[in-house]
Order: sequence, then C-alpha cells, then structure tokens
Amino acid sequence: MTKTELVNWMAKEAGISKKAAAAALNAFVKAIHDSLKKKTGKIRIADLGTFVVAHRKARSGVNPQTGKKIKIPSANLPRFRASKALKQAANKVSGTPLDRSSSARSRAIGGKTGEINPRFGQKPKR
Repeated sequence: MTKTELVNWMAKEAGISKKAAAAALNAFVKAIHDSLKKKTGKIRIADLGTFVVAHRKARSGVNPQTGKKIKIPSANLPRFRASKALKQAANKVSGTPLDRSSSARSRAIGGKTGEINPRFGQKPKR
C-alpha cells in the first residue's frame, strides 16, 4: 500500500476528506520523526508496535574494491518492533499460524520420515 492509497483508505474509513486524512497522516509521521530525533526517543502505539532508536557503534570495515581498511562511523538507526496484536493479524491473513513448538519445527523440515519438504527443498540434517 502506498501513501496515497493509505490516505484514500483513511478518508473513506473515517468519513473525512482526503486533505484532512493526508494532514493527519503527515502529522503522525512528523511526530514519529520528531520523537526519534531524541537520543531516547520512543513511540509506543497499542496494537501496532514500538518505534525506537538503536545505536550502532563505530567499527572498521574493508572497501571491497580496493581492499583498504576504512572506519565506519557510529550511527543512530530507527527500529520498529511489532506488537503481539499486529503479529497475530499478519499471521491470520497469510494463513500461517505462529507455532513455535518443537513438533511443528520437526514437521516443517521433514520430521521423522526424512522426506524432502518442498518448502525447504532439502532433507533435514541428522
């Protein structure tokens, strides 16, 4: 879904004009940007998730073209952690339940039969 499609959907769902929906969406995005600019910025929205700032330390790397060592500076990165409700909603739509039991994993990789699972295309490692 694009921003335009989201604005159209919000306008229709809330019974407001597209201009008002666009203004509301822009204000929401600006609030997230402004909050995350702070070092300890965090926005938690029930049934959606949490926007946080993660700090990545400075590190050294290698330029793949020249093989020369370079310093990569530290950075603050935006992160999003989905809420339980959002994860459940996404899994209901896709039709794949969120089952983390060992028997489910075993069945997913071929289980006791040792069959090749078409989803993974390989035999399980024993």
